[in-house]
Amino acid sequence: GATAAYTLYGQQGSTTIDAAQGTAQSWAWTFGDGETSTAAQDTTHTYAAPGIYTTQLQLTNYMDSTGVTVSDEVTILPGVPTVTDPTASPTIGPLSQEITLQASVSAEAQNYFPLTYQWQEYASGSWIDVSGATTNPATIQIADGAATLHRFRLAATNAGGTAFSGEVTYQSVAPPVFS
Repeated sequence: GATAAYTLYGQQGSTTIDAAQGTAQSWAWTFGDGETSTAAQDTTHTYAAPGIYTTQLQLTNYMDSTGVTVSDEVTILPGVPTVTDPTASPTIGPLSQEITLQASVSAEAQNYFPLTYQWQEYASGSWIDVSGATTNPATIQIADGAATLHRFRLAATNAGGTAFSGEVTYQSVAPPVFS
């Protein structure tokens, strides 16, 4: 009878599927996204969107009209997010030590591959995660009590990888001194 074995070679957006030829006479492919193919042993299929798809291959030969069917999952990863236009704005007024950080993020297929955020501040020669700043936008407190130039960036991560925004700066002000 027909034998079936196949290997998925996943890439972002497409997959190449190679079926063991054996004694197969015909190949019937379903790709899990509504598309099908009766191409020969090897086929390439491009997926329109990232996701997790169940592919199926049915092989038949001249001796076995029912053939054999195998299936497997292929994961198409989204691209790395794009992060641009970071801003840092005081939330109350010009002397506020509370600021809102925000950046523009574009990412694909958040339903299968969650998108996470982490704001970071440059301090002591490296980027350090800002505690609790895991949203976009994020509101944080500047608690240094001095006039200091702060440097921030946003890290946006999905299954495709992590991207960083450009740097945004915020000048904190020293509180007024009354005598």
